Amino acid sequence: AGLKQAIEKVLHLKVKDLPIDPQLMGALGAAEYARQKGLKEAN
Repeated sequence: AGLKQAIEKVLHLKVKDLPIDPQLMGALGAAEYARQKGLKEAN
């Protein structure tokens, strides 16, 4: 399983195939970190 499949599984979204972009990877990581932090605060 690759990054695309992992993102699709976690976010329950279809992800378009994109060239590897370090800025995009950083943005995805930051978004997932914020999502997880928000889930912890909600519980």
